[in-house]
Amino acid sequence: MKFEMLERGSAPTLLLIGIALFILAIISSIIFELLRVHETHSIKVVQGLENFVPLKGCDLHLKSYKYTTLKKVGKGLLILTFLKPSTHIIVTERCPLADVTYDIEVTPNVYSYGPVSVNVLKVGSYTKVIFGYDCSGCKVKYSVRGGGVASKEELPGLLALTVVGNATIEFKLLDDKGSLKGYAKVYPYSDSDGDGLSSFLEVLKGSSDKKVDTDGDGVGDYEEAVVYNTDPSKPDTDGDGLSDKVELVLKTSPTSPDTDGDGLTDGKEVSLKTDPWNPDSDDDGLSDGEELVYGTNPLSPDTDKDGLDDGEEVLKYKCDPSKPDTDGDGLSDYKEAKLGTDPTSEDTDKDGLDDAKELSLGTSPTSADTDGDGLNDSEELEAGLDPKDPDVDNDGLPDGKELKLGTDPKDPDTDDDGLPDGKEAKLGSDPFKEDTDGDGLKDGEEAELCSSPTSLDTDGDGVPDAKEVELKTSPCERDTDGDGLDDGIELRLGTDPRNPDTDKDGLPDGADYKLADPFDYDTDDDGIPDGKEYELGTDPKSGDSDHDGLSDLEELRMGTDPTSPDTDEDGLNDYYEYERGLDPRSSDTDGDGLGDGRELELGTDPKDPDSDGDGVPDGEDRCPLSPNVGEVILRVPEPFEIDRACVEGECDSKAFDRDIYVFELSSSPPEVYVKAKIMLCKYRTIFNICVDADYWGVEGRVGRDESANLCVWTDLFRYVCVTVTYKSVCP
Repeated sequence: MKFEMLERGSAPTLLLIGIALFILAIISSIIFELLRVHETHSIKVVQGLENFVPLKGCDLHLKSYKYTTLKKVGKGLLILTFLKPSTHIIVTERCPLADVTYDIEVTPNVYSYGPVSVNVLKVGSYTKVIFGYDCSGCKVKYSVRGGGVASKEELPGLLALTVVGNATIEFKLLDDKGSLKGYAKVYPYSDSDGDGLSSFLEVLKGSSDKKVDTDGDGVGDYEEAVVYNTDPSKPDTDGDGLSDKVELVLKTSPTSPDTDGDGLTDGKEVSLKTDPWNPDSDDDGLSDGEELVYGTNPLSPDTDKDGLDDGEEVLKYKCDPSKPDTDGDGLSDYKEAKLGTDPTSEDTDKDGLDDAKELSLGTSPTSADTDGDGLNDSEELEAGLDPKDPDVDNDGLPDGKELKLGTDPKDPDTDDDGLPDGKEAKLGSDPFKEDTDGDGLKDGEEAELCSSPTSLDTDGDGVPDAKEVELKTSPCERDTDGDGLDDGIELRLGTDPRNPDTDKDGLPDGADYKLADPFDYDTDDDGIPDGKEYELGTDPKSGDSDHDGLSDLEELRMGTDPTSPDTDEDGLNDYYEYERGLDPRSSDTDGDGLGDGRELELGTDPKDPDSDGDGVPDGEDRCPLSPNVGEVILRVPEPFEIDRACVEGECDSKAFDRDIYVFELSSSPPEVYVKAKIMLCKYRTIFNICVDADYWGVEGRVGRDESANLCVWTDLFRYVCVTVTYKSVCP
């Protein structure tokens, strides 16, 4: 739609029109909520006066836009379209109001009811237009009341109305059939004081239609109502003590009493010369309002000039920002903050000394016990001790421990026993007694001797420590001379506890006590000192340790073993061999291969290597006592029964070299004799096979069967198997 508006009419007329429109607006809003849209098509939200084209030479400015809301009513939609109250067009003096035209785009095929307002402003005049939607192709029926003039102009997609004069125009939108589809009314208003607010709005805002600046604050009613949203009827809208004009000049908020939210009104901040835009004018961590609460200067970050910002004092250290020394201990809050002491307490560590006093003494104001000796600093001063020295007398006991024990913390040796109190505490001795264990030795002496001041007999050897000192034995070692006998035992035995070998026999007293007589050099009087016997392993209490009939000394001289009755292990006693002229150190005196004991068993002469004189050494002679050896005839009824015959003939053990066995084998018919000469050596067995001359002669061969038996080959019987072991049998 296109409207052109001119200012006409008197102020009273406009006032009446405004009142009527106000009542009509209330009634219309109720009716609009009850209306329904019968039919809707594609809805296009009108974004405002976007098709507005100013006339040539006019300086026009579009300030805001229209908005449309959709509300569901029943089965259809109720479309309410509004322009914000600030929607207006500014018209300059050089553009006559009569020439001002503007277009409003309408949406095709939309039926709606809903008023919107458009303000066309000019100094001294104000017109408000309420209009509705048009529909493309719809007929417009309108009438003019009140003497005004209206004209219509149809443009592509637009319907334009030009209104001249103080008139009320009512028009209706009709469809092709003439049915009513919508309506709109145009109401011109007047602005008596020409401040840009219509008389109607002035009534609503509470301002005067006869004054451009109702409250006289220097800001026009229109600017207050429309631009700054302040109250045109109050010179100080937010009541902060500053007029709206002053706040606009200072750029504070005329609608907020405390622009920066620091707890102080803008007027208060101006009077204090703080920054109403900055909640913390001095940047000390406290808002300007908090500074007034704490009594600090909001324009000085460090009110008391103690080196700490007011915010630090309040928020971090909880001290008084208006006092440089909150606790009055002689140290500024800043210094206490650096030292780590409590600026709100004159005695941070609660040791009875002010922090400043502790600094002068060199003690720690943050530790009740500077030297860690168990006494707080003030207690040490009262006792005449040094609170910086945990052990004044340097005796190894902290001063606090000494006071608890009752010893003198200024005397290193309370009982004057030569042992410092600290050492006594570690050893468990009594620092008030010079001889804790009552052994006759002062605790200090015992410590030097390595004995215990709390034990009568430190080493537990049965000799009191004082006696050991007297005897010059060690009170710390049970066996002073290391001979295997405790000192107490040696004293009871009468041996010397300082000499490991009292009788000087080479055997320590401990071994002498167990094995022999510690007072006798040669206990068994065998001519061998007990110590030598201990080395040899002989019995120092027996002259013949092995009981072979020879004394230990004789055996040592002969070279036999005094601990073994048969030195050469030939089965004969050493003394027996010695008496018969045999060598007790050699098991085979004659070297014939037979041991002396074996020869005595066989009856051969152990001193003669060939007892029967047949030229064969006894060890090699099958019958060493007989010079002639006959053949052993083993009769075998069948060749393969030779094994059984061998067993019957006792040939199942080792045989001697040149022993002869003759196997008489029979076969039927004819009977055949086979002589097998068997020569056996230590490491091998050789068979020489020959056949009797009356028959045929065949050289035999030697083999082995699966059972490892030796087998003799003959042409007649093939292999004849013989067991590998044989025993010599003498005739």
